[in-house]
Amino acid sequence: MRKILILSLLLCFAAPIKIYALSNNHYVQQYIEKDYQYQPFIQDYKINNDYLNFSTAKEFKPEKFTWDENGIPMVKYGTRIEYNPVTTAQGALFYHGKFLTSQRSEDREAFLKLADALIKMQSKDGAFRYSFSHRIPHLKTRYPAGWVSGMAQGQALSVFSRAYEVTKDIKYKLAGNASFNFLTTPVSKGGTMTDLSHISSKWKDQIWFEEYVTSPKNNYTLNGYIYTLLGLYDWGYNPEMASYGGEKAKILFQRGQDSVKKILLKYDVGGYTAYDLSHLTLKQEPHVVIEYHRVHISQMYVMYRLTGSKYFLEYYNRWKSYVDPV
Repeated sequence: MRKILILSLLLCFAAPIKIYALSNNHYVQQYIEKDYQYQPFIQDYKINNDYLNFSTAKEFKPEKFTWDENGIPMVKYGTRIEYNPVTTAQGALFYHGKFLTSQRSEDREAFLKLADALIKMQSKDGAFRYSFSHRIPHLKTRYPAGWVSGMAQGQALSVFSRAYEVTKDIKYKLAGNASFNFLTTPVSKGGTMTDLSHISSKWKDQIWFEEYVTSPKNNYTLNGYIYTLLGLYDWGYNPEMASYGGEKAKILFQRGQDSVKKILLKYDVGGYTAYDLSHLTLKQEPHVVIEYHRVHISQMYVMYRLTGSKYFLEYYNRWKSYVDPV
């Protein structure tokens, strides 16, 4: 085990589970060889609390990451260093968690500095547009500068809800409302909201938020969608946000968790989980990112605690059984 918990981009925090077992499944074998560990959560997820136990990490230090002269995180992409709204949001959530446990003014200031940096990244229409082009090989897509992500919109909601709780400054309500409005803009109009019709025509009324928008078929990235649902939960169940999109966000959270139930089984590729459903919509080999299996496990537990649905508990137990000690 590392002495310092390192935040890999898009991963969760908590005390890890050590993996001892070996398996004939080559995905599981790689998981074990890389010493990956899934994260059990020892607290219930509540609005404005320590987001996914981020405070349990000793420092905010994602891989391939640096700071600018103003203390804003930047991500290394090959030879480039770029601002990333998700990294900024996760840094803010880390310092918010630290502030809740320490009550230190420096943690509060670091949290609000990153929340304000997030506002500066926001376009007038509420979108968090990435300022750089980005290629995702397995999706056969190069995103030009200005691309958008449902995950960025959702994690911003989690930040702005907490920033308003700390400061009571209406600018965070306004920023969150704008982020929510863009999140619910259909993909056909340049947004991130779509449906499950690319899986089944009978599910065209089931909503979905894409982390990576692809055309002509959706890819349905699981982890980014669940993080987006957490943002909807934070915004929708915060009574302060009722007049700022909160009531609609609550409804969309309920509809959204119903959507993911429809297709969870399709992420199971036989003893492991796929990153997305491009194997179905793009007709290719399942795209498996070894480390994300642990994220999927943790997210199923969080969704179970939020909804009380044993459906999510079943998948939590199933997916962790693939890598649990024997």
